[in-house]
Amino acid sequence: MKDSNTASDIDYQSIVKNIIDDFTSPTQFATEDTPEASNDAYINGLLLLFCKNLEMKITQLSVEEKQTLKEIFSRSKPAKEHRKLRRRNPKL
Repeated sequence: MKDSNTASDIDYQSIVKNIIDDFTSPTQFATEDTPEASNDAYINGLLLLFCKNLEMKITQLSVEEKQTLKEIFSRSKPAKEHRKLRRRNPKL
């Protein structure tokens, strides 16, 4: 993999940039500055990243599917750590 002829043609920089742009889009998340809004925004971000990673359109998920995934994501270690950080530092 050291020579350029065997390198992947995938443009990871563009993929990451698009994910970050979508993740930071103000239209995707609540703009309230409360711990609950921050947690909701974080879970919505995980949902968005999940869909992007699996090349799914988030708009194709039903309300029930989104809610189920959000409940699952809220049990994840990163989501729990985010809640702990938010309680300690509400400005995050």
